[in-house]
Amino acid sequence: MIANKLAHRPRFPLQADTNLGNFRYLICGDNSYPDPPYGLVNLLSEGWPHVLGSNLAKLIGQHMSQDFQTFSLPRSDLEVLKNMKHLKDDKELTSHLHYQVHYVNLFYRIQSCRGSSAVKSFAMSCLTLFLLQCIYFLEGRQTVLRRPRESASFMGEQLVIVGDCGGTNTRLVLYSIVPNASSPSRGERAPGALIFKKRYKNEDFREFKEIVSVFLKESGIDILPKIACLACAGPIVNNTVDFTNLKGGWFISGSDLQSFFGIEYVQLINDFLAMGYGVLTLNTSECLKVNEALPQEGGVIAVIGAGTGLGECFLTQDPDNKKYTCFPSEGGHCDWSPHNELECELLNYARKKYNHRNRISAERIISGNGLSLIYEFLSNVKFPGEINQEVYEEWKASGAQKSSIIAKYAKTCSLCRKSMDVFFNAYASETGNAMLKWLPTGGFYITGGIGASNLEYFTIDGKFLKTATDKGRVSDTIKRCPIYVAKVDDVGERGAHLYAFELLKKKYSICKSSSMVNDPKRQVPYSETISVKLEYHVLTD
Repeated sequence: MIANKLAHRPRFPLQADTNLGNFRYLICGDNSYPDPPYGLVNLLSEGWPHVLGSNLAKLIGQHMSQDFQTFSLPRSDLEVLKNMKHLKDDKELTSHLHYQVHYVNLFYRIQSCRGSSAVKSFAMSCLTLFLLQCIYFLEGRQTVLRRPRESASFMGEQLVIVGDCGGTNTRLVLYSIVPNASSPSRGERAPGALIFKKRYKNEDFREFKEIVSVFLKESGIDILPKIACLACAGPIVNNTVDFTNLKGGWFISGSDLQSFFGIEYVQLINDFLAMGYGVLTLNTSECLKVNEALPQEGGVIAVIGAGTGLGECFLTQDPDNKKYTCFPSEGGHCDWSPHNELECELLNYARKKYNHRNRISAERIISGNGLSLIYEFLSNVKFPGEINQEVYEEWKASGAQKSSIIAKYAKTCSLCRKSMDVFFNAYASETGNAMLKWLPTGGFYITGGIGASNLEYFTIDGKFLKTATDKGRVSDTIKRCPIYVAKVDDVGERGAHLYAFELLKKKYSICKSSSMVNDPKRQVPYSETISVKLEYHVLTD
């Protein structure tokens, strides 16, 4: 009996600051975990701590006027038991360790108080299972109240969550990774076996935690991931981010996600830091070459990508070890400059819409939201007589997916086609601007879902290349920089995967060198950031 296993431990009462290691020892004695009686578990609950708590609270309530009347329990203990049924989620359990402290102390008081032995034994069994589940949950072992699947054994590999969290969609991927695997070569993805992946629309969720909760549930895993690396669309400050292009705004904190889900470490990185490392995994078949320029060995690499917003970054190679390091930027928020009369009118329209008197950022035009703004301007101001009513109504009803409607009807709707032309002219101009800033002789990469889904706009009549390189006296300089368009839309996800692999590898090497691999009582700190410097060579064709 579990209750008998617990009866001999005398170290009570516990204090509210009791750490998890001591807490586990006081309940289980050593590092072993007693097997719960599954018949009782199935009778009591579906498998979560607060459900067990509710059942125990109901038990107390049912017998309050009978056997429990004779129990010598303080009123505060009865209040604790009553409150168990109000713990609505696991955050309330994991964020307040003193709850478990109360329950452990209460266990011993129930054991020693007067009352019906049958009811008392049943109450102690409920409470014991509840406590054990808390321990398993806090340590990422959610299998205590359900039989673990045999396939859940990963033979030394570690589970890692990789995320590409944009303004419209969030892609989450679960990998099983061997920490001491070799780093990838050019054109190769980071090591890891794919376990589960899913894309979610942000507008379907109130907050980011809901997406992660659904993902973990749908993945069917029985153990929590070791690390999560999330590439987020916004500036990262102290491992937190405010999403800049999400209606209503989301705030994500890495440390909050750690404590809420029990993941050992959550690292947030800028989405274009991930995008920069992601282009290093692209092979030649995954890139459309726009011009004939050849890459220069060791040259600067730069990246631009239009999605919900507009991102830019660059990578430089260390001359000694030949390894690239990525540097994100907020270049998408530089001023946008029109090229013709139509674009000047668009600029004035955007100024009024966003209440900006002096400027409009490039991201307001060159992004999914920008493409929607262009269509809105052409429909409402310039060419209302060309509106296709069916397309227009579908566009209005499409929420955060408006840009995809415009691209969808570009071949059949004149306003959609004109919108795409204006958009890609502006995209080409900003491509040239970014190339002027960094002179990416190692390669300039255009990434993001809009580019990958509309490759023909980069080659039609050479318009894109002509606009991009139309930079007056220095046009010949940037013509020497090779331009590639990524044909795939998971570049950011790949970069986050690579970054997560290096985090895990660093953690493993620290543990190994410190002889702490199997010592759960000692914690190895992670750094807030990590420089993922990998040796790569530039594309040659």
